[in-house]
Amino acid sequence: KVSQRKLEKAKDASPYQINEILAKTYRECTQTIDNFHITSILQAIEYIKNAPKIYIYARGFTALVAEEFQMYLQLLGYNAIIVKDVMWMKHTDKIITHKDVVFILSIRSSTPELTDAARMAKAIGAKVIVCCCKTPTELESYADITIHGYSELIMNTKGQNVYSRVPLSIIT
Repeated sequence: KVSQRKLEKAKDASPYQINEILAKTYRECTQTIDNFHITSILQAIEYIKNAPKIYIYARGFTALVAEEFQMYLQLLGYNAIIVKDVMWMKHTDKIITHKDVVFILSIRSSTPELTDAARMAKAIGAKVIVCCCKTPTELESYADITIHGYSELIMNTKGQNVYSRVPLSIIT
């Protein structure tokens, strides 16, 4: 029934609302690309090329972006592993080495487990790449490279703020 109601609302969407959605997506794309620093991108590529393992850390809906990124890396022949479980994140110091790359994807950079994992990875000597859409945050302080995106609020439902993952998809 919930899907049926959403479908009814979508049918009632005006061209103005659709233009708002398109404009929001356009802003996210252009501002994310404008945030790119080519030296950071090239350095991240070098880290990835030289790493025996690439750990991609993400939580919640962002884990879907991580899965797509993992697939692309694996298609290119890289050993990419997703870490989305909090218990695995708490044991980052036991699963990664100083030769690995830890790639952290986060929209709001507010997940404490991601920050703790970044701190552990940095202490071990692994390269830490943070892709986020909110700055400055503690998470960034543990990064060798930070790549910023620009994300807007999609909706607030049941007390949850949901932000677009389009910028993280562009980055990855």
